[in-house]
Parts: sequence; structure tokens; C-alpha cells
Amino acid sequence: SPVFNANGEVTGIATLIIQGGQNLNFAIPIKYITEVKNSIQTKKTEALKTTIPSPAVEPIIESKVKSVDEHIKLAKEYYINGQCNEAFEEYKNAISERPSNPFLYFAQAKAALRAVRYSVPTAEQTEETRENENIEKEKANIYDLAIENYSKAIALQPDNVVFYHARALTYYSREEYENAVKDLDKSIFLEPNISFLYEDRCRAKNELKLYQDAID
Repeated sequence: SPVFNANGEVTGIATLIIQGGQNLNFAIPIKYITEVKNSIQTKKTEALKTTIPSPAVEPIIESKVKSVDEHIKLAKEYYINGQCNEAFEEYKNAISERPSNPFLYFAQAKAALRAVRYSVPTAEQTEETRENENIEKEKANIYDLAIENYSKAIALQPDNVVFYHARALTYYSREEYENAVKDLDKSIFLEPNISFLYEDRCRAKNELKLYQDAID
């Protein structure tokens, strides 16, 4: 869903909301959506211009590229259908073939976090079931993995506000508020005109009882 600023302008697209996160959400600034689209088109154009390899190696190269694209396609389909564990594995396979693509790490982390959201027990489940599933331990492991993935994405593309913001929200969910504030500071430095970044930083500072800083 679209995210608006105080002037009613669309500033981003919300992609995921953390349950119990006080309306914290993963939102991609609008300019990055255009950049990703243009990047994909540029890569397709460059691929068409690439010199055709010799017949001896051509089948191997074609098979590898198709395999990665198929993994990504399947991962997206699984994610849309709520099959987050399957999506996670498909992104894992894609990353093994394209480890320099930061958006694959980002997408895999989102799939993992969405799996956490779907694994939260419902009101109908018994207390015994809640204990046996060991939800909190599983959530902690997945948050660790998500933070690691976002850090890899940042290392590959250090000027992308989406990655910093996503990691900040994950830190917030882990109650690591100081780290959340640091990443939100960086996010605001990169994109000072996005209002929800200030709102998220205010919430994190409130958790640290930095009330005056939050107001400022």
C-alpha cells in the first residue's frame, strides 16, 4: 500500500508490517522502485549485447542463468502465497548463484520475517502448544538472520535507505533500540524528506526514554 507524506504525496510503498511493532512497517521509497525497474531493464539489455559464447560452453551458461531466474520467480510466487519457508529456500538458491545481488539478501530476510509473523500462535491454541513451539527462540534466530542479510545488502549497496530502514525495524523488534536509532539516523541522512523515517526514530528514542531527543 502507498505511504504518504504530510503533503499527501506518495513517498513509498509499504511491503510488510511487523506485528506488535506500533505501526512500524517496511516501506520502499518511490525512487528505489524506479531504480530497480531500470536496473532490471539495463541488465536485460546488456545480456542481449553480450558476445555469444562458443557452442561448447553455451548450454552450461544458459542453464545457470535460467536456474537463477527460475529460483527468483518461484520465490516470489511462494512469498505471495504465504509460503515463506519455501520462498526463503528459493532465495537461498538464487543467492548461491548471484551472491553480489543485494536485493536477494533483502528479499530472503523479508521472507524469513514474514514466516515469523505467520508462526505466531492464534488465540485458539493452547498454552501447552505455545510452549512446545518455542516461538521466542525461533523468532530470535530469524531476527539474527535477517539482520545478517540486511548487513550483507548494505555492504553491497551502502547508499540504499531501504536496507538501513529494514535493519532498523528488525533491531527495534529485537529491542535493540540504540542500533535502531543509528540505522534510522543513516536512513534520514540518505533520505531526509521521508516523514516516516522520523516517526520510526521517534518511537525508538521513546523506548530509550530519550523523550526530548524524540521531540526534537
